[in-house]
Amino acid sequence: MKRMIPLGLLLGLSLVIGACSSTSGSSYGSTYHKSKTAKPMMAPAFGGPGDVARATSLWQSMRGYRSWSSYPGLAGFQPGRSPHGKFLKYYINDAAARNPSHAGAGYLIVKENYTAQDSSTLASVTVMQKIPGYDPADGDWFWVKFGPDGSIMKNEKNMALAGRVAKGMPKGCIACHANAGGEDFLFVND
Repeated sequence: MKRMIPLGLLLGLSLVIGACSSTSGSSYGSTYHKSKTAKPMMAPAFGGPGDVARATSLWQSMRGYRSWSSYPGLAGFQPGRSPHGKFLKYYINDAAARNPSHAGAGYLIVKENYTAQDSSTLASVTVMQKIPGYDPADGDWFWVKFGPDGSIMKNEKNMALAGRVAKGMPKGCIACHANAGGEDFLFVND
């Protein structure tokens, strides 16, 4: 005796299988179709190719920064705090040196971050560059964290720490520096 499968059951199974294979994105040859209700994935606010290119160019333009001025009263090793390191050295470019109390266009701040008070313990170099129109909501600062060799450091998610670092997050460059007085994102002139 032949066993017969009801037509309704076959149609139901074929609809379920068809629906699953058209949206699952499985690697078995099915085509992935974007759901009409799925939210598009947002690009991260930092660490993209443009940020990396800008940071790389910035490092090249900073050659010789150790001959730059310091903030008035902040020459040499200064006490630091997390995440920058136990000790800091500050350097500012000519634009910043002309008016250290006002962060204007072209302003560039370099912080060397040390784990101890000697030149052999340089852990990283953090930089803030003022670029008019870059990020008006957050002071128009471009942020980057370099290794001592000029390589762009990455966070635990393997994102390059360059650009609008940690924008919209509760911790990170922007969130911390937003707490500086004077609404300029700078602690050194408060």
